[in-house]
Amino acid sequence: MERIQHLFLFVHILSGCLALVFGLLILCLKKGNRTHRTNGKIFFFSLIAISISALVLSATKQNTFLFCIALFSAYMNIAGWNSTRNRKLIPTKGDWMLWSLAITNSVIMLFSENLVLLVFGCINTWLIVHDIYLFGYLSKAKRENTHHWLERHIGMMMGSFISTVTAFLVVNLPHAEPKWLIWFLPTALGVPLIVRWTIAHPLLKTLKSK
Repeated sequence: MERIQHLFLFVHILSGCLALVFGLLILCLKKGNRTHRTNGKIFFFSLIAISISALVLSATKQNTFLFCIALFSAYMNIAGWNSTRNRKLIPTKGDWMLWSLAITNSVIMLFSENLVLLVFGCINTWLIVHDIYLFGYLSKAKRENTHHWLERHIGMMMGSFISTVTAFLVVNLPHAEPKWLIWFLPTALGVPLIVRWTIAHPLLKTLKSK
């Protein structure tokens, strides 16, 4: 068991470093070209490795907190990635499975009596509700989706990057006080940036003008 923990801890740390580096590259470099897509793939699969290794570690250590955080991050990562594959945002079986898992995770977080899980549980719940509403609205209105996929992609992937930065700070600033500030500061700073970058994204402006 100890060897398994060491192996997945190594995978977790290595994947976290990759996600942090390539997430920063994505933020700094031009969007939409081949380099962006390549960096995005590395970032996505690094986050998948982070989530899987975190889930294994949480199971071996019986750590519910780590389990919930891993699922929360995985939901944003997979949803953001799928937006580029399903630009019409037509619900699939995979989407419903993802939402079901995310809803279950929200329930666990909201009833955990842990401040960090409670706050992230509220955010997770809002993302799920917005997701289901968005997919349903586009389906019922029979509208041709032009830009919603990109807004969702930016928001979810940025949320994944914020979770990566948060984990980095929590691990490397273990004695910082108050601890809740380390957990919430990246989100507090990152959400306004998501809004700003979404509004200012040149491709989004082009899509909205069509």
